[in-house]
Amino acid sequence: MFESVIGITLAQAMADRHTQREFSQQAVSLHVVQRLLWAACGVSEDAGKRTSPSAHALHPLRLYTCAGRVEGVETGVYAIASNTKDMNLHIDHDIRADLETVALEDQPWIGNAAGIITICADMVAATLAFADQPTYGTRRLRHVHIEAGAVAQNIYLQAA
Repeated sequence: MFESVIGITLAQAMADRHTQREFSQQAVSLHVVQRLLWAACGVSEDAGKRTSPSAHALHPLRLYTCAGRVEGVETGVYAIASNTKDMNLHIDHDIRADLETVALEDQPWIGNAAGIITICADMVAATLAFADQPTYGTRRLRHVHIEAGAVAQNIYLQAA
């Protein structure tokens, strides 16, 4: 678990949180990326509890980091292990320009970011886990969206 470096309150982090779409060309440290990933859904205690919620502890979300300018990390896309410290190379080249191209509307900031954390979900596993409950799987899809929102919020608050 990471300790607070600057000691701000949650209220201050919420007040400081904002969307940033202009970036310097400076590299981001691996330590900063690891802190963001831990906040997203890292293990928060010995019992395996995580920093983000998951209905029935299914944890269908998967994180990937597209590293463009991350100190000590080769350019590429990395699958993030549940301990959020292990980054396993998934794609061996930079896809930031590709992500910018497929984004909704014009999003040039995507191609200029030092790194991008993507939140993906195993929707099939999520649906099957709740298949016997009324609305027969669709309820779980709502849970996945809520969980992704909680993960994104944790990333933003840690960044603040």
